Amino acid sequence: MPNLKPNPANLLCVMTILVAAAVISAPHGDPIPALAAKISPAVVAVECDILIEVTDEEAGTTMLLPAVAAGSGVIVTGDGLIVTNHHVVEDAISIHVTLYNGTRAQARLLGSDPDADLAVLEIAGSGYPHLPAGGADSLALGQSVVSMGNGHGLGRNGDLSLTAGVVSGLRRPVGSGRVWYEMDAPIYPGCSGGPVCDMSGRVVGINVAVSSFLKPFFIPLDRANMEVLRRLSSGRIR
Repeated sequence: MPNLKPNPANLLCVMTILVAAAVISAPHGDPIPALAAKISPAVVAVECDILIEVTDEEAGTTMLLPAVAAGSGVIVTGDGLIVTNHHVVEDAISIHVTLYNGTRAQARLLGSDPDADLAVLEIAGSGYPHLPAGGADSLALGQSVVSMGNGHGLGRNGDLSLTAGVVSGLRRPVGSGRVWYEMDAPIYPGCSGGPVCDMSGRVVGINVAVSSFLKPFFIPLDRANMEVLRRLSSGRIR
């Protein structure tokens, strides 16, 4: 007959296998999907009607033709204030935003600062989903962040782009006294003006540019840039 006396070494082996199986079969607890669901209702697709200059070299004439430029924004107050980039709206004749539920609304430019590359829009109404902004002063190298926006102009149907990564560089001088932060979360065309959020869902930055060597940058919403937003919004952003 087999020896039925428990062997402590075998028991330990069995327990290890059972624990490993439980870990493998358990949900991984990935926080990104829940964070995306929290952030996305406050992110908007921005469409700007602009005029572009087209030159007919054979005829030697220049014409202005209508076009639409795509960007992103994030609602930061319940009464409809939206933060975006100055460069997204600077040439706009009219501005419209599409909300997460597909509603399209006309937006009014409250103020814009070309040096900070920040702008504040307003849409009529109240009770909008929104996210708290600020706190970039405490960002640390390697801290996890997510970026969201109207990637490739497709966000008009609610199909917003989300990328995740870490803060890969702090306080990069970019001229005119401006300082941007680096991250390794990619930015797609059309995502300019969209939010960069920490893992709590706070907007700690605004997507701004990709360098010539494809490094994504964002404008940190530190004390200085939050003061810019307060000025542009006449104190309505706190």
